[in-house]
Amino acid sequence: TLKTTEEKVLSKREVLPPDDYQRPWQTPLEKTHLDKDLIFEIEYPSDDETTGNVAVAWRLPEKISENIEMLEAYELIMKYLTNTQVSPLEVAFVEARDPLATSVSSDTLEIKEPALLIEFENVPIERIDEIIPRLDSVLKKIVSDGPEKFDLERITNFIDREVINNLKEIE
Repeated sequence: TLKTTEEKVLSKREVLPPDDYQRPWQTPLEKTHLDKDLIFEIEYPSDDETTGNVAVAWRLPEKISENIEMLEAYELIMKYLTNTQVSPLEVAFVEARDPLATSVSSDTLEIKEPALLIEFENVPIERIDEIIPRLDSVLKKIVSDGPEKFDLERITNFIDREVINNLKEIE
């Protein structure tokens, strides 16, 4: 039975040669040249229809291989913003008197053209529209406060932990 199937496939190839194979993800992404933010709302099934997740992402302007040090710096800042209970975004969205989410996390999409992602989980559906304006105000406040307000001890701890994790992976 396998032989007849194989013969059938081979006979079709003789009549219609296969298309040239093009490796996926090889075409460059189109430049977006955005004048304003793009906001997509995607509905998907869930056990709990009273909450949703919000993901905010920024596409970085260069390829990973062009500036690995800058990508590491972005990852460090994202950890600073989200990784602990005293992180600025955790304080503003989770630990606040009026919380908008149950957790805030970040990720770096290490693809051909990398992106930074912040995700807010279990946001009440009726309050989803409050996430981006509050995120904008928190980020603007961090920038306006300047580097003097950065917790350098926390940043140093993140760097030390990353070095230890990298050494463990090498072993």
